[in-house]
Amino acid sequence: MSKKVSVIMGIYNCGETLGEALGCIINQTYTNWEVIMCDDHSSDNTAQIANQYVQKYPEKFVLLKNKENHGLNYTLNKCLKVASGDYIARMDGDDLCSNNRFEKEVTILEEQKDIAIVSTDMNFFDEKGIWGRTYTEAYPT
Repeated sequence: MSKKVSVIMGIYNCGETLGEALGCIINQTYTNWEVIMCDDHSSDNTAQIANQYVQKYPEKFVLLKNKENHGLNYTLNKCLKVASGDYIARMDGDDLCSNNRFEKEVTILEEQKDIAIVSTDMNFFDEKGIWGRTYTEAYPT
């Protein structure tokens, strides 16, 4: 049995981008995952969009809701309490990722037991394109 990945996602006023972010997860080559979303009392249609995914994929998506805005740390901890995966992955409601992200991450974590966390370079972007980038070491020292 392959290891399960729990994606925890604090979502807040990301109605315009949430569908595309969740689409990146649905299209993963690695299929043993779940998404735990917690709406942090959004004032837009974020919760409604998230609920559409719960309705369409009830075995894959969970939606929690805060009765008031508590911030990201509280919200992610609420997601962690529900997560049932062997590994935890993070994504925000405006993030995008490659369709083989989970496959690569699980492979590294399973094959290299001295590694406990994985990350990658990230591009920061908006409607005008990429405006910044982070860089990580290929292998930690």
